[in-house]
Amino acid sequence: MPIPDFSVHLEPLMHAADSAALAVMTAAAAVMAAATAAPQAAAAAGALLLFGLIWLTLMDTEDD
Repeated sequence: MPIPDFSVHLEPLMHAADSAALAVMTAAAAVMAAATAAPQAAAAAGALLLFGLIWLTLMDTEDD
């Protein structure tokens, strides 16, 4: 009695699992990139705001 070849039936499932894993990893990478970029953008905006406030303060005191 020959042993049945189940790989024929499992191959489409393996491709589907690979596609699903790739989609999950891509979504996770997008979330991590957004979480990394948000604090950097906030820090840059805060630094520019602080620089602007210091600049305006210095410019205002030079006129006196």
